[in-house]
Amino acid sequence: MSIFSKPKKEKESVLIFDIGSSSVGGAVFESNKGGIPKIVQSIREPITLENKIDPVSFFNATIKSIQSVGSRICMSTDRRPTKIFCVLSSPWYASQTRVIKLEKNFPFIFNSKIADDLIKKEIKLFEEEQMSKFSGTDRKVRLIEFKNIQTILNGYATSSPFEKKASKVEMVVFISISGEKILKEVENIIFRHFHTRDVKFSSFAISSFAVVRDIFPEKENFLLVDVGGEVTEISMIKKDVLSSSVSYPLGRNFMIREIAKKLRVSLSEAG
Repeated sequence: MSIFSKPKKEKESVLIFDIGSSSVGGAVFESNKGGIPKIVQSIREPITLENKIDPVSFFNATIKSIQSVGSRICMSTDRRPTKIFCVLSSPWYASQTRVIKLEKNFPFIFNSKIADDLIKKEIKLFEEEQMSKFSGTDRKVRLIEFKNIQTILNGYATSSPFEKKASKVEMVVFISISGEKILKEVENIIFRHFHTRDVKFSSFAISSFAVVRDIFPEKENFLLVDVGGEVTEISMIKKDVLSSSVSYPLGRNFMIREIAKKLRVSLSEAG
């Protein structure tokens, strides 16, 4: 089930956590007889703003806000969600649109085994490249999303590439991963309040792209810019495809800290 698809049951409740770099949100929605999702509860908890960014204290402050949101939702509603989704913003995930290439001097049959082997190698390489971005002594990461955006055989895009002969193959894929530490903490909090570990994680890049694409179906090329508390994310969409996504370690909190420093006032006054 996709985060943006309609729940199958008439009164199925769905819970969404939105974990950003300045706040954590939680929302419960359910379907009505018309099948259109209806928000029945929405809560947002800020992440404590500090004078200097320290990875450990920032992580702990974020976990505290997630716990608060989970507890408040659990205590204020009698609905028990049957589906739970968690959308992660930077810096809690890393993503990239990558091009996997395979070229030989002779034609060969491209099949699912060749594709799977190429994809596994690319995912492992991406995980190794991004591992240092996540906190934790073991630096473990987990794949949360993989989308095969496009497959090109001998220069021609095709939606059914398997069992066809080619000498050159390109696969455009979107990969996102997150640190095992943050994922386990979220799962533990959800289990404590809702007695399930069945949580579907998603990146903000894919989620925001899906929403904007559905709201403005006539737009094929556009930029998505999200200025968060500590991080700004920019995604480029070309021909209705998420072609690239980058993040910068500057956001609203950077400006607040600079104003507080220049004017010699507190962070709350500068905000």
